Amino acid sequence: MAVGRAEKPLDPASGPVQRFAHELRLLRQKAGSPTYRAMARQASYAAPTLSAAAAGDRLPSPAVTRAYALACGGDPDAWERRLAEAAEETLRFREGAGAGDGGTSAPYPGLGRFEAEHRERFFGRDAVVDDLAELVGRHGLVAVVGASGSGKSSLLRAGLVPALRDGRAGRDGRAGQTGAAPSAIRILTPGEHPSRVDRALFADDAVVLVDQFEEVFTLCRDRAERAEFIDLLTGARARVVIAVRSDFYGRCAEHEALASALRPATFLLGPMTPEQLRQAVVGPAVAERLIVERELTARIVADVADEPGGLPLMSHALLETWRRRRGRTMTVAAYEAIGGVRGAIAHTAEALFTGFDDVRARTARALLLRLVTPGGGTEDTGRPVARSELEDLDELDHAEEVLEKLLRARLLTVDDRMVSLAHEALIGAWPRLRSWIEADRELLRVQRRLTEAAEVWAALGRDAGALYRGSQLESAREAFTANPVLRTVLTSVERAFLEASIAASGRERRKAARTARTLRGLVAALSVLLCLALVAGLAAWQQSRTAERRATEAEARRVAAVAATLRRSDPRTAAAECGRLADRRPAGDPGRAVRRRRPARRGPSRSRFRRAGPRPQRHLAAAQPGRPHAHGGGAGPHQALGRGGGPPAPRPGGSGAASGGHRGGQSRHRHGRAADPGGGAAVGPRRRKAHRCSVRAAGGRRGRLVRRGRADGRRTRTRGTGPGVGRARGPSPARHGPGAGGDPGP
Repeated sequence: MAVGRAEKPLDPASGPVQRFAHELRLLRQKAGSPTYRAMARQASYAAPTLSAAAAGDRLPSPAVTRAYALACGGDPDAWERRLAEAAEETLRFREGAGAGDGGTSAPYPGLGRFEAEHRERFFGRDAVVDDLAELVGRHGLVAVVGASGSGKSSLLRAGLVPALRDGRAGRDGRAGQTGAAPSAIRILTPGEHPSRVDRALFADDAVVLVDQFEEVFTLCRDRAERAEFIDLLTGARARVVIAVRSDFYGRCAEHEALASALRPATFLLGPMTPEQLRQAVVGPAVAERLIVERELTARIVADVADEPGGLPLMSHALLETWRRRRGRTMTVAAYEAIGGVRGAIAHTAEALFTGFDDVRARTARALLLRLVTPGGGTEDTGRPVARSELEDLDELDHAEEVLEKLLRARLLTVDDRMVSLAHEALIGAWPRLRSWIEADRELLRVQRRLTEAAEVWAALGRDAGALYRGSQLESAREAFTANPVLRTVLTSVERAFLEASIAASGRERRKAARTARTLRGLVAALSVLLCLALVAGLAAWQQSRTAERRATEAEARRVAAVAATLRRSDPRTAAAECGRLADRRPAGDPGRAVRRRRPARRGPSRSRFRRAGPRPQRHLAAAQPGRPHAHGGGAGPHQALGRGGGPPAPRPGGSGAASGGHRGGQSRHRHGRAADPGGGAAVGPRRRKAHRCSVRAAGGRRGRLVRRGRADGRRTRTRGTGPGVGRARGPSPARHGPGAGGDPGP
């Protein structure tokens, strides 16, 4: 494609004609910079006519403007409206030029501030300037405290700076006297990184003015950097004057050195009196040879007197009234046409915003919200932004064009490549902007944190350790990735930061999932191994029990065989072998139910099973006269004594056999009968148990056992089993052998 001849440069700030031509050139650049010959083939006008429309010498006709827009792919209706606005603005400028010298120079700054070169237009603060200059001469650090819109910035620049240059603030502190002017006067604002300020600015005999000091608390998030900057101010050898909003003055007490320095050197700037307001309205107009109607002056003073922070609103209303003046006269009709002090800003902003189409309206909203910091318990504040940051909004359509229009309308200002709101009063005075902030307050907080984090990430060389994680990442992802429209309000650095954070989070989640799966596999494997070990242990234990039981059974069979052999020849040895067998059985073995007999004691013993020698056993029982004891007669070891003390006569019909027992008068044994060698009663020789005796009382009376003796010498009690019957237990001949009882005692 052929490249046409280079066009002469244009200055958009020189007037509406060149500004409109500059916008036409931007439209042609976005269309790919086609040549005017190529554009002429699509339009019904020649190439020189189209080129003259963007030359900046005069405004083109509406038909040429529509043809130019169609050739470049623009909206012809929108460009025709722009042409009408430029023509109206050109007419106002021509009227101002015919009013006289200086008529084209606005006497009021609008939402902006008075600068040092505007000292001839700065009225109503003469006494305040003198008092402040005196205070600066007496203290090294002075704070000017006032509400938003009270005129602090204009006071420093258009009031204090000329006074310092005139030497009205010497070291002696006497205002009004001419002294040595400071070697340098420097003005700065803290911004987001206040510690980056050059230390050389705080040289000896210099005066440093720190405007918008509240940015130390609203924009700077690093406490260490904030403390470093405050230490620089309090320890500087130069004189320092800070201007801080009244709602942030309490934050100055957080730093002990700053609070001590400001205690005797705080200058409180209050509202202007009605007389001072009258001077501020009439003075700049008279300086520009203009006439202000008296009724207009009275109306403005009355409206601003009850408006907190109303100086920027008044200045903007006066500026709009001046633009609509009639000749050299500023009229009440023009003031009412713009809506007064409160409605002037909204009128200007709405007039500009309604001229945008939907795409440009979204872009304007994104740009304005980026210039606002939502307050956390305080009022919302402006946020100065580097112009490069706004230019980095590459997904916003027509961002540069909308920004230029906002600057021309003086809703925004540019200073040292920093773009900011013309005044924070715009936040409260424009209802549309206020509604945007309220609707997107939480989103704005998330966006501010994202912007700061992205800047740190970029400053660290895109270090992965500075990426978002956890709840911060989730909130940013939910706010910007779910809505494609909101994604366009991010810069390229912010989008790259968010995308890198999401990618890193995904990698970490996948790694965590792999680790979890590995751990679950290990736990499952260990569980299986543990179950196998338990099964093997139980099997081994069962096998051990089975082997032990079999060994015990084998031993029992062996012992049983031995006991069967020794039962008749050596019963004691057989019983001992059976006891040892019972002790070797497991605790749960039912074979232990057969209890082992108590082993015999060595030496002389009083056991009921073994005796060292024959001892007599006594059984004393109460019996009725004439009735024998229920035990067989003879000289056996057991005897029952009657009342006479002698042995009872045996019952007839028996040959030494017992004729008693349970109620029947007989003595019974569980394992048969055996003859006592001593001629006593029959007992069981196969079991070593105590012989049971029964005594039945004569005459049907219930017998009472008085005493029963045992082989070991202990006493026991028995009870009768029926009328006249008692029981006693003593050594059995089957247990101790014949004659073990000896002779009966008394």
